[in-house]
Parts: sequence; C-alpha cells; structure tokens
Amino acid sequence: MPLSDEERSRFDELARRLAAEEPELAQRLQHTISPRRTSRRRKAAFVTILGGILIVLLSIAVSIPVVGIAGFLTMIAGGIVGTPPPPPEQRDTSPPGPTRPSGPQSSTKPL
Repeated sequence: MPLSDEERSRFDELARRLAAEEPELAQRLQHTISPRRTSRRRKAAFVTILGGILIVLLSIAVSIPVVGIAGFLTMIAGGIVGTPPPPPEQRDTSPPGPTRPSGPQSSTKPL
C-alpha cells in the first residue's frame, strides 16, 4: 500500500532529523536490504539450485560426467546467490595497504 503525500512528507522529515542527530545509525539503516529484494534473491537461488539438481539427474541418466559437473557448479552458484551479504558493520572498509609488524619495535637510529 503506497504512502499518502502527508505520510511521505512526515517520513522524509523523520529521516532528515535522524540523519542530523544520529549520522552513524542513519548510514547503517540506509544500507539495509529491502525484504522485496531478499525475497527475489531467495526465489532466484531456489530456482537455480533446483535447476542444478535437475542437470545432475540428467547427467546420471545420460552418463555424461561433464554435464554433472555443470549441474554441481549451477547448484553452487545458486547457493552464492541465496547467501545474504554481511551487515555493513562486519564489512572490512579499511583501505588495502601494508600492515604494521606486530613484533617489538626497535628504537635504534642508524649512525
């Protein structure tokens, strides 16, 4: 059910106030995945895995191992599609670069 103009304006005002008062929370909420998108991903994953199972069964029927391997890879692809991404706070957002050694640091200067 779509929102009315008044409800939409109230919602936008709440979103602006949240962003002003709690920017970190607003950032995390902005990156959440909608239930509709999650539902589509689950359906696509189910259909892909089911298709992979059918391909594997077909390979058994025709005795062609390469077709079975393709079916297995299709099932893996379906599992990857159906796996949700990690929440934003668990993602590694640090820039790639050299890491600092964790051993003891010497404070000697070259002569």
